Amino acid sequence: MKPAQSGVAPADPNTAPRAPSSSTSRTSQERRRRASRGQVLVIFAGGLIALLSFCAVVIDVSWYWANTLRVQRTADAAALAGVVDLPGNVSGAESIAVTAAGQNGYTLTNGCQADGVTPSSTPGICAVPDAANDRQLDVTVSAPVNTFFMRLVGINSITATRHSKAKYELPVPMGSPLNYYGVGCFVSPSGTQPVCNTSPTTPNGASGVPDASVANPSPATGGSAPSQLNSQGFWGGVITKGGHTENGDAYGPAYDDYGGQTVNPSYLPAGVYYEVVIPTGDSNGSVYVFDPGFCAVQYPNYGTSDHWIGSSGASYPVSTYYNLWNTNGNPYQPSQFTLVTASGSLFENETGQDTALSGSGGNGACGTLANGSTGPDVYHDKWWKVATGLGPGTYYLQVTTTKVDTTTNGGQNVLNASVNNTTNAENMYSLEVTVGGGSVTPQVFGAGTLVAYNNLTNPNGG
Repeated sequence: MKPAQSGVAPADPNTAPRAPSSSTSRTSQERRRRASRGQVLVIFAGGLIALLSFCAVVIDVSWYWANTLRVQRTADAAALAGVVDLPGNVSGAESIAVTAAGQNGYTLTNGCQADGVTPSSTPGICAVPDAANDRQLDVTVSAPVNTFFMRLVGINSITATRHSKAKYELPVPMGSPLNYYGVGCFVSPSGTQPVCNTSPTTPNGASGVPDASVANPSPATGGSAPSQLNSQGFWGGVITKGGHTENGDAYGPAYDDYGGQTVNPSYLPAGVYYEVVIPTGDSNGSVYVFDPGFCAVQYPNYGTSDHWIGSSGASYPVSTYYNLWNTNGNPYQPSQFTLVTASGSLFENETGQDTALSGSGGNGACGTLANGSTGPDVYHDKWWKVATGLGPGTYYLQVTTTKVDTTTNGGQNVLNASVNNTTNAENMYSLEVTVGGGSVTPQVFGAGTLVAYNNLTNPNGG
């Protein structure tokens, strides 16, 4: 008997599948690895290009931004430098702006396109007064900024354009901006009392000083004066070069003490300035000074109480100078001022020895000139017309007790020699400006520095 056989035939060893060998598996893995390495290389190369491109953009943009700051500073410097010549010297303002821009490293051509804003060339600058404000300078600066990496795509430079505006602010008015300055309470030689000297309740009433426009020279002063100005409670004042700051003037005296050992650091040889504004529409402006001469007076101090101080007696000569300058629209540029008129020697070398005013106890005489002239000062207790026929504009009235050269550099060349070197005295005065017509009131006020004198009553009667 034969053994039973199953229904499955035995496998043919020549055709049956076999397990992969170890060498075949390694080859496949190596192929996959090589493919992966190729992909990483492509991704890395692409990422590197993107990173370098980003860095290139950042470098060029940062360089451009840094240069725009430089262009902006150039525009700011140009506007600030040029605006001080406005409104009187437009061409000068533009020229100064171009020069200032050049000092910041640019060689710029000045010129504007039809829009009046954009420079006509690159590099270039457009500097023009503002259309709505002639005291404002509008500046636009354009300059090329070289690139680094953008050159690879044909961009060799980018134009940077920046704007700046500078406004010219006038000096801050000091004192009341009226048409008169420094009018105190005046008592006439005859003893007539103005309103402001009779009642503590009316300290700013009628001053006893007549309006210069209706009384020149003044026919009367004190309580009987016509058209009296209201008192402001103080006088304009100046102390001589030989005086001392402890007497109340911070700018006129050359020393701080009576011994003349301590130099006054605030000493201004050119004196103080008052700004006179003749409004637009008026062409007949006049400037007046009241009581510019020196006079030692008795209590209760008629006149403006001009007096000598301490050991410097009335025999010491005193000089006061009044110079009127046309600022030509440039109050910050004294070198561009032009002299309208100067008092010269009119109030020079005055002493207190004149006896023309009687009844003053020998202490109220004034006005004889030490240069040999005789007779009282014709302007004492009267208005002196400094100038008339002034057109619209801004003028400076310079008041000083140190003689200055009024022919050069806007009166800033101060002569070292002064007739007031050893004189300690004080001069008080009033100023008034009038015009021929118009609806706007002219003004006079302190310009940067001023000295005011308030004559207080001595309770001891002296």
